[in-house]
Amino acid sequence: TIAGVLNEVDVAQKEYLQLDQFLDAVAASIENAFTYVVRESEKVTAGSRAGEQGSER
Repeated sequence: TIAGVLNEVDVAQKEYLQLDQFLDAVAASIENAFTYVVRESEKVTAGSRAGEQGSER
């Protein structure tokens, strides 16, 4: 969310938020979200593979 991004940027240092700081924080948030989605999908894939192997036995 925008509030989360603003919390990551040091606004107290300046009285205004610079665009590059905002974009850096947004990019980091997107990267973290993407990493989370990839990890969760890997868990699901690994779990379904284990289930398939168990049913073959």
